[in-house]
Amino acid sequence: AVESTIHINRTLQDTFAFISDYERDPRWRSEVMEMCYQSPGPTSIGRLALEKSNVFGRRIETLTEVTDYEQDEKIVSRSISGPTPVISYRFVTPDGTGTQFTYRLEVDISKEPFFRFLRPLLMPLYQKTIESYLKHLKQILESER
Repeated sequence: AVESTIHINRTLQDTFAFISDYERDPRWRSEVMEMCYQSPGPTSIGRLALEKSNVFGRRIETLTEVTDYEQDEKIVSRSISGPTPVISYRFVTPDGTGTQFTYRLEVDISKEPFFRFLRPLLMPLYQKTIESYLKHLKQILESER
């Protein structure tokens, strides 16, 4: 698993509204080319999103399902298709005048030979990648007031 936490100088509600809308992911997660919901309506448990990404030069499509959702607190989803099982956790908590955002990914690369072979290199690289995502997210949210 890889995990990173950052302070964002925005309200908990503003931060959660942004990070829980998966269609905004391409703005702050550079490998995501497109993310779109497969059903209309508000985000809730069971909602599906299709992610089209470019990971280490490979184009990947992953269908994810929201498995846990608490307004202004957390959103958790898991992949139900794609080359590697992934569980994504996004948590927000109040932090002084702003918000603490934690992003955690649990990735099972054991089933994909390409990724399994590179695991010793990939996990530290992906840790740095999610840290850069959070810095970019912070810039976006703090500049859009």
